[in-house]
Amino acid sequence: MIYTIFTASGRGSVFPVQMLSGKSSFTMSPFYNTKYLKIVAIAIILVLTGVDFYFRCINYIPVWDDYAYEYPLGEHHISSPDNDYSQKLGSFSDIVTSQVKHYNYTNGRAIVHTILQMFALYGTYKWYHLFAPLLLVLTLCLFVCYAAPRLRKSPLIWLFASFIWLYLYPPTGPFYRPMFGLNYLYPMALALGYLLIWRHLRKTIEEKHSVLCMAGLTVYGFIVGWSHESFAIPLSGVTFFYCIANYKKIDVNQKLLFLSLWIGTLILFIAPGNFCRVSGMGVSFITNVSIGLLMFLSIKIFWLLLLLVIVMIIFGKYSAGQLIKAVGWDLGLLILSIVFGVIAHSGSWSYGGIEFVSAILIFKLINLWAEKVKLQSKYQLCLIIGLFCVIAVHQVVIIKAGLL
Repeated sequence: MIYTIFTASGRGSVFPVQMLSGKSSFTMSPFYNTKYLKIVAIAIILVLTGVDFYFRCINYIPVWDDYAYEYPLGEHHISSPDNDYSQKLGSFSDIVTSQVKHYNYTNGRAIVHTILQMFALYGTYKWYHLFAPLLLVLTLCLFVCYAAPRLRKSPLIWLFASFIWLYLYPPTGPFYRPMFGLNYLYPMALALGYLLIWRHLRKTIEEKHSVLCMAGLTVYGFIVGWSHESFAIPLSGVTFFYCIANYKKIDVNQKLLFLSLWIGTLILFIAPGNFCRVSGMGVSFITNVSIGLLMFLSIKIFWLLLLLVIVMIIFGKYSAGQLIKAVGWDLGLLILSIVFGVIAHSGSWSYGGIEFVSAILIFKLINLWAEKVKLQSKYQLCLIIGLFCVIAVHQVVIIKAGLL
């Protein structure tokens, strides 16, 4: 059946109408297609997440280490009162000098802290207010594409990812603080990009790449390695064991990616500042590990992962072998992150690597379970609305409190 609908201009638009079970269905613009509605919903989730995070950033007043990085660093730990706070950073050369001292007396994250001090120098972190929301949105995109590729078209999985990332860290380490955002969120984005590249290279073994592409892989691997030890060291360990297990299957592209990562990690690890920091803790190795184990038990997202594993084995009828196969080498990443976090920790923020990999494994298992459990659209919509309302109300309360 064909109906002509006249517009205000007097011109008619023709719409075919199909009669199905006594109900009419209009074949209209592609925009009304479910595919486009999902894209719009995902875009709205990402935009609102970025806007929410922007308001969190602009309400933050630099304190503690964020404040200290606004000044040239001396031959002391960053938190030492003996540092000179009489004059703020005046030029990029002050940053270079500061990072040489920082590498020798605090830790080896020279690239991360160079970027941090650049934000402090140019605009007193005002540019960070714009950079951080974009970085969070980019991290979310990389995270979903890596951990839940089959579900990347589902608005529900994007909303759940936003929930995880907004509430991933304890109050002592929020991403809207420049120090935590650049020390943790930035390396996480780098690590996710690295994992995506590595997965692609495993699927395209012996595929030829240009010299420029291979140079880019080398530089990127080096930057990832020289980022943050909580992410670089476990990633280096996993790639090392992968090389041992699959030596004959590794092509030149993966070798470049691995070697550059290891070199960057080595430069990060051997920094004299790391050893100064450890020697200043004032506790024995056994005591430090005991404290680390107690702190590890408080990581909620790890226990959420463990609960999901138990539920999938009991109710999903998955075997342990199937789950291990689904998460692949990321399980090794979690094990190494736990070992490193328990041994080398200085606070709750030191467990960022464990929380990060736990979130990846949760989404990988959900990605697996989605093959067996098909959630109807009406239930997905209810979950989306419910979760969105919870996040929106709570974030508004947080932002409002920051404005007071």
